[in-house]
Amino acid sequence: MIRLGLSVLLLFCVEAAQAALESHYEPNPSVTAQFPPRSDAAAIPVIEGPAGPAARAHVTVGRLALRGPASTTREEFLSVAREKAAAMGVDFVAIVQTADNTRRTPGPRGNIGGLGYRRGDVSMGDAKVLYANLGVYAKGTLGIEYMDFGQSWGRHIVKGFRQDSRAPVAGLQPGDEILEVDGIPPRDSRYADWVLRNQPGQMAKLLVKRGESTFAVDVPLVPNI
Repeated sequence: MIRLGLSVLLLFCVEAAQAALESHYEPNPSVTAQFPPRSDAAAIPVIEGPAGPAARAHVTVGRLALRGPASTTREEFLSVAREKAAAMGVDFVAIVQTADNTRRTPGPRGNIGGLGYRRGDVSMGDAKVLYANLGVYAKGTLGIEYMDFGQSWGRHIVKGFRQDSRAPVAGLQPGDEILEVDGIPPRDSRYADWVLRNQPGQMAKLLVKRGESTFAVDVPLVPNI
């Protein structure tokens, strides 16, 4: 009976902590695909870092911001993030940043608040925040690794290839710039849906720039594993 009571109390405390978290979700407007909800939120993997361009091919379908009291634990943040990810039907949560923050809420002058103190007409107190990307892995991929977009001014410059990529066999080289894939520039809003709808074995037509010349090449997609 005592153990049951403690379990109920612990569950209540966890649910209360999660309820105290403020959540803001911003969907990626370029993604029109819908994904079926996942039943096991706890099984959704958490990745440290934003899952950049050199990682397994993926699309960020939305960005999640969570804020809670200074006492909020990492497990509480991740539990809420996984629940949101499960509802969206995504494959992973990628932690972009965690930090301390200052929470401000309206309040009377001079009163002491539970999380901090009141100064003027606002209540100021410590809080924690977590920012994460929610992403979906592509089924097929060109197997191309790109230079950091900050260094390439947002251009898709080939840095290297995955071991199973067919792009080198098709004639691509490091330093080539990918201008279009099946007629879609990689920076176009339509490109995210292109990444998600293609399958291994399909052929993609690439428009490539090398030096001052451009040429087209066909590259078969390989499994994104």
